[in-house]
Amino acid sequence: MKSCNQCNALHCALCENRNQNGLAEAGFDYQFYADGDVAKQRASITVPGMEKPIECSNYLVRALCVFLSHLGEPLNKSDLSEFIWGGRLVGANSLPVLINEIRKVLDKTHYRIVTLRGLGYIMVVDDDRVRVVNSSEEEDVQAE
Repeated sequence: MKSCNQCNALHCALCENRNQNGLAEAGFDYQFYADGDVAKQRASITVPGMEKPIECSNYLVRALCVFLSHLGEPLNKSDLSEFIWGGRLVGANSLPVLINEIRKVLDKTHYRIVTLRGLGYIMVVDDDRVRVVNSSEEEDVQAE
């Protein structure tokens, strides 16, 4: 299982690879809102193909970046937690809750996070299903 440490930045806004990281390469755009407390800092992320940005946490952006940078590679739960929260003490459910939030953000994309029971997670591209969004209507279409 591959280690997910990809940068030494304390915060994604300070990342030297901001324009070349997994988010940028996948077409995601993000921005942070200044706040003195990093743990409470908010961000917005624009998903490719979506017009409106989604409000989210700094940690969601950090996690999504590492998953997109290691697309198709299994990532260990403890390494993910260490990278995302930088050694801060978090609850046992913090990572699964964050993964659920990411899944909601990725709902209308071809990216999917799969749980590797007892090991960690892997982000994959789901080419079998293409989601078509028409203003307020939505339907699932099988890719040919």
